Amino acid sequence: MERGISRGELKAGPDSEVATDLLLGPIYYRFFLSGSPMDKGFGKRLVDTLLPAFAP
Repeated sequence: MERGISRGELKAGPDSEVATDLLLGPIYYRFFLSGSPMDKGFGKRLVDTLLPAFAP
């Protein structure tokens, strides 16, 4: 997150710790709780959903 902010790829405003939690939370949820598959498209859909909130 910090590197993305310093490169101008991400907004400086959002809390990077919260952004990391938002990104990793669904992965842990699927792995430990829901049992939903971690298919190839899941990571892309996750990033595609969260990135607009943090894009410059």
